[in-house]
Amino acid sequence: MATTPKKLRIDTNGNDAQREFVEAETRETYYFGGVGSGKTTGGVMRLGRHIYEWNPGETLAIVTPTVTMLRNVIIPELQKWGLYHEDWHTSTENRIDYPNGTTVILESAANLKKVERLRGLSIAGAWLDEISQHFAETYYVLDDRLRTGDYRNLWGTGTPKGMNWAYEQTVESVREGPHEEWGVEGGTAIQNDNTTTVYGVSTDANEATPEDYKESRKRQHTGQSLRQEVFGQFVQFEGLVYPWFSTSEAHEAEIGYTSEPDDAGHVVHDVPDIPVESVFYGVDWGFYPHPAAIIAFAKLRNGEIYALEEHVETRNTPEDLADVIIGTKTEKGMYDRYGQGPVYCDPSEPSNIEDFQRRGIQAQKADNSVDPGIGYVTSIRDKLRVYHTCQTLINELNQYRYKDGGDEPVKKNDHASDATRYALFTHSQNDVGNVGVAFG
Repeated sequence: MATTPKKLRIDTNGNDAQREFVEAETRETYYFGGVGSGKTTGGVMRLGRHIYEWNPGETLAIVTPTVTMLRNVIIPELQKWGLYHEDWHTSTENRIDYPNGTTVILESAANLKKVERLRGLSIAGAWLDEISQHFAETYYVLDDRLRTGDYRNLWGTGTPKGMNWAYEQTVESVREGPHEEWGVEGGTAIQNDNTTTVYGVSTDANEATPEDYKESRKRQHTGQSLRQEVFGQFVQFEGLVYPWFSTSEAHEAEIGYTSEPDDAGHVVHDVPDIPVESVFYGVDWGFYPHPAAIIAFAKLRNGEIYALEEHVETRNTPEDLADVIIGTKTEKGMYDRYGQGPVYCDPSEPSNIEDFQRRGIQAQKADNSVDPGIGYVTSIRDKLRVYHTCQTLINELNQYRYKDGGDEPVKKNDHASDATRYALFTHSQNDVGNVGVAFG
């Protein structure tokens, strides 16, 4: 039987920003930095303090945007710091039970059904890894679950993804009232009575990250992408493909976004009770490291088009993706929730389209023309709405940009936005209506 150390070894490698994050004892604590800046290690160190110092014997949770992140990122880092052993891990319940009586629940929140599962927790602390990729609901649900232990704490780590809800919650809201702000090596720290946020932490700040890795990251990114991905700054990208796309700056405590389109821009919380003219879907193929994406759409009788749901995952086979659309014996699919309709697929994989068709999916090749497709999406911007749970799509539309000095989009983090372009542009050429029901 494995034994556990009596006290976690705290080693911040001379990274002042990470030290501020690990030592903070406010109710909410956040760390935003570039790739390799020590975010995940900082999150693990806070977890260790909860296990052995702040909340021994209590229940904690780690929540990631995808199962893959739990398996490939979090568990190896826990193992590295002596916080994971297979003898402690109950895989059927996805929990780690430590010898001192502390329990850590491992969860992913890739969709609203998984977010709803979190409502059953009663915990002392929760770690949201890659917080900018999470739904706002995940934050609100976990915040409500903090009801046990001596130090109830929600902490988050990640790379910024534009000025989304995570920025508004962790930086903007802190600055709205009395607060303290100070510089740390490679970044900035800001604090009020409730929240400590460390952000803008550069990859260079982490002495444990190899120098050749740091230099390669700088070569791969330029402009605003460099500021976000390497220097960990919240930025509004220049040269955006869809500069008109806007999200709400206002948050309601229970739902995360206001429900009025005029206030929320293109991001909404409700779909009007208006008959649906047609339902359709877009698919961009991927596997690993690039994810596949499926976006479900509904066009209402008033002409508005709503992106209703997204599925963006790595390591999904065509069969897995077909299950997402038509469901399985135990799980309903998008067809069950929204109705059958054409599925416009990236034409680069005809065999995948044939696999879909054999499963009874109305799959067809999409028109993947780039400039005409972008032009069409822009032409319907006054009619386009994105349901707030489509967080990956929202993030991508806020960051999808042209190469510096060029008119060709950067081929990075564009899978949900590509699936959207395929669906909207192709459906505009084929739309004859396929349903006549209303949601809600």
